[in-house]
Amino acid sequence: MARFEIVMHVTRELPCDTADEAAALVHRQTGSQETDAEQLLHLAVWRQPPAPAPSPLPEALREKLLDFFTSLEGCAAESEHAFRDEVAAILSARNREETNSTKRDKAT
Repeated sequence: MARFEIVMHVTRELPCDTADEAAALVHRQTGSQETDAEQLLHLAVWRQPPAPAPSPLPEALREKLLDFFTSLEGCAAESEHAFRDEVAAILSARNREETNSTKRDKAT
């Protein structure tokens, strides 16, 4: 008979307040069934965030806000790119000046 590792992702409501309590409960539930042929190898449990509440904003306003922030994000990315290019140019010019100064010093 072949041996398999089985990974299962399950969402379950449990009478617990914390992920640690839930992990202990699930471990007890599955651990009680452990045999030489079946062992619990790993267990990860986390609490799901609550479902988001519906937005009180009208759909048209939400769309405008999404468009605004998408545009703002694009402008910020362009500004960051321009800033990085300017800094690179300044550092490159400074590096060239230092190199030229060093060459002049060695020549004299």
